Amino acid sequence: MVELKENNDKEVKIYPYRCSIKNEDIKISNFPEIFKIENANNNVVEYTSDTYLVLVIDEIYDGFVFGRFFKLRDDSPTIFNRKEGKEKDIELLSEENIKEESHFILNVKDCIIFAEYNFSAIRMFSYPLSYYLNEKFKLNDCTVEAIEDKDTFNNLKTEEEILSLTLGFAQDSTKTLEEKYNMPAWKGLLDIGQDNESFFEVTVKRCRKKDSRLNKDKVIDMVGNLVKNKAPIDSIKVETQNIVYDLVKNNLLFYYLNIKRDGRKLNRDDFNHKTLTLYKKYIETIKKNLKKD
Repeated sequence: MVELKENNDKEVKIYPYRCSIKNEDIKISNFPEIFKIENANNNVVEYTSDTYLVLVIDEIYDGFVFGRFFKLRDDSPTIFNRKEGKEKDIELLSEENIKEESHFILNVKDCIIFAEYNFSAIRMFSYPLSYYLNEKFKLNDCTVEAIEDKDTFNNLKTEEEILSLTLGFAQDSTKTLEEKYNMPAWKGLLDIGQDNESFFEVTVKRCRKKDSRLNKDKVIDMVGNLVKNKAPIDSIKVETQNIVYDLVKNNLLFYYLNIKRDGRKLNRDDFNHKTLTLYKKYIETIKKNLKKD
């Protein structure tokens, strides 16, 4: 059997959210005491018929709350014994659940969260965490909302470096893009598509060499021209050191970080440290976006 060497880092998507709790009696500064892990049983909220939610705060430091948001499942995976060719269920005690966790940091003063992000799972904080806080505190006005980037193009220009550019477009747009926007003809690719509804994604990215670079100014000029003149293009994704932007939707898709792993789990200290650094790097840009609401 070939032993594969496992990379100990995992690329983790991060997304910013704004938390609003209008009831003045509920203070985020009290969360570390309310939601310490020893109190978890008192803080469990039923989410669906077979899943539960619970918030766990690990620590508070320098105005930031560091915690995890758990989705607890009643169903459990099965074990397969490859030598005997047998399967069996994992037996859980009545007080045990299978845990899915998402890490986050929360600024106490600004009530802004940086959290793990996944399109479909519990890591999409907006609804699950809003639901959890309202149920936990018997309220109906707690909200956790994604913070949109209102000025992606100008924010992109402030980034130090561009790592990749991905253009997505339909085949029937290629002639216009070639004639009006100086895009390549891609004749060989067009011959592959059997109809005008075929869709293309073209990516240009720097190689792994340390001195490899994309021409930032030319990328900015190209995407600026496409966006300004509303070119027939479906997506323009630009990756920088920490962010993936979508210039067509005028939003950041997500931040991302490489986090150390402890087995299958993320290293909590590494997540907290790197996410806090990310927060401090982009918080002023985020606050400018909030002022435009």
